[in-house]
Amino acid sequence: MDDERFNLTYRLTKADYEAMMANYWRLSPERRNGVRALQILVLGAGLFAAYSWMKNGAWPEAVFAVLLLSSPVVAPMINKWGYGRAFERQRLGEGDVRFTASTEEVAVKTNLGDQHFPWSSVRQVECTPAHLILWLHPYMGVLVPRSAFSSSAEADRFAEFAKQSTSGHSM
Repeated sequence: MDDERFNLTYRLTKADYEAMMANYWRLSPERRNGVRALQILVLGAGLFAAYSWMKNGAWPEAVFAVLLLSSPVVAPMINKWGYGRAFERQRLGEGDVRFTASTEEVAVKTNLGDQHFPWSSVRQVECTPAHLILWLHPYMGVLVPRSAFSSSAEADRFAEFAKQSTSGHSM
């Protein structure tokens, strides 16, 4: 690991951004449990409203029940639309991303700006089948598609390098 260096150039897609946001919601046990608790609360409220409507025949409860019980289906569609909109508004797909990682630092250069940070800033390295994400804190990460590497072996080598460079760090 003495003078290891990775130089990549890639372009982010909406699918990359959506994958990062999906991982954002699963980043920590607290966040996963919070999302799960909210889903259970919404489902319970929907079931209660449906029961109340069936027992009393009141239309406000029926509308409320339909809205709550359909939210697990509708919310992901709204999220996907919102992620696509955020991707476009932030201009994340415009231009190439030039990513460099050395033993000292990580550098990301885009047409929107440059960012350099030491490995001590990276709190967690997340590896998925399609991406590597370097989380700087719970709300900011650097997404590197595995397709940016020349081979899956190189992507795995970088993942191991990143994990070694951040050993002992935690979110």
